[in-house]
Amino acid sequence: MSGTALPGWYVNFQTAVLQQLPRPGVLSQHDAEKWISTQAKLKRELTETLLSDVLLQQVPVDTTLSWKDMLESAGRHLYLEGSPEMIEAMPRGRAKKIEAYFFRLGYEMDIHEVKYKYKVHGLRPLDPYSLAAINAHDQDFADECNNATYWEVEAQDGWRSLAFHGGPKDRMATLVSRQRRWEGSWWFAGIPL
Repeated sequence: MSGTALPGWYVNFQTAVLQQLPRPGVLSQHDAEKWISTQAKLKRELTETLLSDVLLQQVPVDTTLSWKDMLESAGRHLYLEGSPEMIEAMPRGRAKKIEAYFFRLGYEMDIHEVKYKYKVHGLRPLDPYSLAAINAHDQDFADECNNATYWEVEAQDGWRSLAFHGGPKDRMATLVSRQRRWEGSWWFAGIPL
């Protein structure tokens, strides 16, 4: 937001957060310096604390990997709903490091409701390559948080999704090419608009 004035409600929010921070004597200099030196962790902790239905993941992305290698590095069996050409047609981000927000749906919804939820959170869908990189970086993440992203295509149904799900014994990555409803336990990945 450089060059743009912050809205008044946000300035009030910042003030309220600052007033509630632990004071010296409760917070040691050592602990304060630890948080100062780990800004990414501080941001993730604050996000997850303040927004109970949002998680933050920050990971490096190896943009040199092929789709096949990236999906294999996520340690999941790929289930493909559609033709194999769909894999190479998936959008691919170019960032060497990604900071993605995951929001929980909360209740069952279709893709139109998912799109609206992205808008409510001020996010746009994360590209599937970056989502695969997150799941490769933390192979246990989808065991706890089934996660997905979607993108629009010029096809009859107009969209596709890549989903990471299952537990330690049945880890899956599913490339979906049809309309479906998503259970409320799913987490969708996005980046700020």
